[in-house]
Amino acid sequence: MDEALTLFNKLKILDPDSHLVPAALSIARIESDRDNWAVALRELVEARVAFPDDGDVEEYMEQTLSAMTGTIEERESERERWRARFEALDGEHRSLQRAVQILVSGSGPGLPLGVARVEGEGQTIEFMQSFPKNTRELAREIAAFATSNDGNIFIGVNDDCEVVGLEDVDDVSSRDTMMNRVGGIASSGVSPAAKVDAAFIPFENQTVLRIFVPKGDEPVYFAGNVPYLRHLEKSRPAEPHEVDRLYRPTSP
Repeated sequence: MDEALTLFNKLKILDPDSHLVPAALSIARIESDRDNWAVALRELVEARVAFPDDGDVEEYMEQTLSAMTGTIEERESERERWRARFEALDGEHRSLQRAVQILVSGSGPGLPLGVARVEGEGQTIEFMQSFPKNTRELAREIAAFATSNDGNIFIGVNDDCEVVGLEDVDDVSSRDTMMNRVGGIASSGVSPAAKVDAAFIPFENQTVLRIFVPKGDEPVYFAGNVPYLRHLEKSRPAEPHEVDRLYRPTSP
């Protein structure tokens, strides 16, 4: 706007008697609306009519129009760039959603490890830092979940929800051996035999064994002739009245 005012002053010097120039030199009106480009353009058109041979007026008009057009084009280009970026991000989000669905569905039944770490140990989650040397420990957890509700046992995660991973499961043979041990404990260490679904879960360069235990069809499951049930974050022996209640048929 300052450049426009300078130009108008120049026009007044060139032809102070032109009745169009005073209109073009309405300084107070221009200063009261400095942000309105339309005012400047209208005044420039009037000046160009008054002085058609003055190259400075035409040059300034072209520069002004070019600046405005360039600004509009830049904003439009910027808007298109953001629109394209948002579309790309939306596509990435949908791809991630599909990837998560594939990972969850392809990892077998049971709770995802990430979800289990957030929730922590509870009615449906048990963490074990390492595969127990005493098979009775694992049989007790399996029996408790089979009696009470679906449960997830994660071996390779400590009580602080930190993934420590399993040792000696890098090759197929070692994994098969561990899977066979789990199957043997579920079928022989638990009575009646419990159903389990085991899977090795990779997590940040570590390997965790997840054992999913669905609630069994039988009322009570035993480990070492002791009935077990799940109570919050603990698997404990069932009291006689609890066993009696579980065996008692429900009224229709």
